[in-house]
Amino acid sequence: MADFLCQASNWLYNWQTLISGILAVVAAAVSVWYLRKQIAQSEQHERERSSRRFNAVRATLPLTLSQVCNYCLEIGRCLADLHHASEEEYLNQSYAAPSLPEDVPAALEKAIEATVDKSLISALSDIISNLQTLNSRINGISIDSRRRLQVTKLNVEYYIAQSATVYAIAASLFPYARRETDAPPASYSLNDVGGALFLMDLGDGLQKRIYELVERMFKPKEA
Repeated sequence: MADFLCQASNWLYNWQTLISGILAVVAAAVSVWYLRKQIAQSEQHERERSSRRFNAVRATLPLTLSQVCNYCLEIGRCLADLHHASEEEYLNQSYAAPSLPEDVPAALEKAIEATVDKSLISALSDIISNLQTLNSRINGISIDSRRRLQVTKLNVEYYIAQSATVYAIAASLFPYARRETDAPPASYSLNDVGGALFLMDLGDGLQKRIYELVERMFKPKEA
């Protein structure tokens, strides 16, 4: 009898150990499943927040691009007048640089932060980089003139070419910003830059010179 009770006790102990092990495995599996579910839900919520954030940015992107384009056209026309007014190769006229809208850089940076599209990030980054450089250069014309440093017509032509290129990049994004296309363009074309130069109303001679400058120096990607 004692042996039977001992064997029964050992049997129950072994089964308890086995059951405890099974329950531990089940509990671990449930914990992993629940954790994965929480992670998946968090990721879904983050995707939804990112989507809403980008949709909000995309809704205002056409306005930002319009500001960029208008600024570039203003630069081109203003510099063209300065170019035409200077009879010599070196500039000798007074000049007031157009002002970059203060909210444009921040709006472009916000759009970059809200998207994962590499083409859009590249285009917006190019716009920001060129705007900063261009703004510095056109403001530097007045400073250099006051310091009697030599600013040439070729410098002005280069700045007009750069402003036309920025215009072309910004204008190429309008269909996407307006939801007319599902993806931003991979590039802009030389014809896009030529169209910007035409809108600047530079005059046939200056427009031709700057278009040739764009071909040589900017080498924009053909679409």
